[in-house]
Amino acid sequence: VGHARLGLRPRLVGFALETVGGAELELAARRKLVDKRVDLVVANRAADAFDRDDNQVMLVSHAGVEQLPRATKHEIADRLLDRIAAWCRP
Repeated sequence: VGHARLGLRPRLVGFALETVGGAELELAARRKLVDKRVDLVVANRAADAFDRDDNQVMLVSHAGVEQLPRATKHEIADRLLDRIAAWCRP
């Protein structure tokens, strides 16, 4: 989808579920950010996500990286929606 986008809209969010962590996870997310031409990648390790009520993710954008603290999946979804809502504000 990102390759078909001509301008800054629509804003696109990608997801990177990986088996690696740390710097390798960030590198994989940065690759997806560029390859998929998205605005934000939500990256996490599979081991941190499956069969759990909580998760730990990093948000990778062209502006930088934000490591979110471990939280419930609902709390992480709220943070992500807050980030997306901020794009809509003037």
